[in-house]
This record gives sequence, C-alpha cells and structure tokens, in this order.
Amino acid sequence: MAAARRRSKSSLGVLSQLHKDGVLDGIFSAGNTGAVVATALLSLGRLESVARPALAAFVPNPKGGAVVLDVGANAECKPN
Repeated sequence: MAAARRRSKSSLGVLSQLHKDGVLDGIFSAGNTGAVVATALLSLGRLESVARPALAAFVPNPKGGAVVLDVGANAECKPN
C-alpha cells in the first residue's frame, strides 16, 4: 500500500482521482490487481457496510452480458 501512496501521479492514481471527482463512473485495469485495489482503497476509502472489496468480471451473453462480482481468488475464506 505504501507504494500506491507514493505513486499518486501514476495512471492508477490519476484514474482514482478522476473517479473520486465524478469524472469517471469506474476504473478498469488489466494490470496488477493488488495495485488497483490498494490505490482505490487509499484514494476512495471504503463504503461503510463493505468489509472487503470485490472483483468484477463482465460475462457476455446473447442478451448483452452480465457483471459477476467477487471473481477473485481468496486465500482467507471465512464462513460468514
């Protein structure tokens, strides 16, 4: 997270700031997932009722497509 904080002028830092300012509706990256999550958490913060961020994936289908949440691998699974 410290590296993400130092790189506020990076493309992810700039995108996060544009999202925070309402210029963008969301951020997409094909790069390092950890860097995206860390930068977003540092610049945007957390929603009050959300304990952990979820990863989303677009799945195309004949009617257009759907967004599926929580598609990332998780080594710390908890029953709740």
